[in-house]
Amino acid sequence: MTQVDKKTRESHYRQTRIDRLTNELSVVKRLQFGRRSEQFTAEHLSLLDAPLMKT
Repeated sequence: MTQVDKKTRESHYRQTRIDRLTNELSVVKRLQFGRRSEQFTAEHLSLLDAPLMKT
């Protein structure tokens, strides 16, 4: 195996790894910051029903 072949394989491996990690990161972000995380829960709604404190 020539040095060029070795570097090409190494580069391909690294790019594949970067692509896989980028995909995993996008999945994690979607789970953490996705639409469902922005929805109100029953607890949030009860906080909105509480009277506002006057200062």
